[in-house]
Amino acid sequence: MNGSSKIGLARVGHVCEITLGKMLQTGPRGPYDHEVPYLRAGLLDALACSPDLPKMFCGFDDLQTYGLRKGDLLVAEGGDVGRAEFVPELTHDTIFQNSLHRVRMNVTGDLRFVRYALETVRSSRWLDVLCNRTTFGHLTVEKLRQLRISWPRTLEQRAIADYLDAETARIDALSSRVEAVIKLLQEYRTALITAVVTGTVPAPTCD
Repeated sequence: MNGSSKIGLARVGHVCEITLGKMLQTGPRGPYDHEVPYLRAGLLDALACSPDLPKMFCGFDDLQTYGLRKGDLLVAEGGDVGRAEFVPELTHDTIFQNSLHRVRMNVTGDLRFVRYALETVRSSRWLDVLCNRTTFGHLTVEKLRQLRISWPRTLEQRAIADYLDAETARIDALSSRVEAVIKLLQEYRTALITAVVTGTVPAPTCD
């Protein structure tokens, strides 16, 4: 990257394939329908395929249309609108509900960069306006497709994504350490109060 690089704009729908998830199906509609785990917007904090995931019925065609694979980008359609997370390694056939969009590249580019670009839009609070968050906002397929994001050359996308991956990992590690220290201090505070109040540790006296 250098100072003379030009960064253009692209609509998400022009560079990515976007699929809205399957409407919840609570029962079989045919002889071959069966239950499979599914992901929804409220589960983005702990993306994993496990026995704890809810299940819905689906058929073979649904698995083809809504099946997930490692590296897919999921974007919240409702709730925490615009939040994006990557799908981890899956151990079972897993689909996604219509509170999520699945995003895959359909041109040469880096999906990690797309995620960071979407996070930039989300942090700008533009989605609050676009999705009318004063009511119950939704990031519809059409709104996501029409959303414009920065779009540099592919090599620059990769360089930016590599840098941000490293820096955000370092920040997350530091945050975890700080949280651990805060937890220890809170435990010490509670123990100190208990010890002084119960007389285990003598309280200071007034002369």
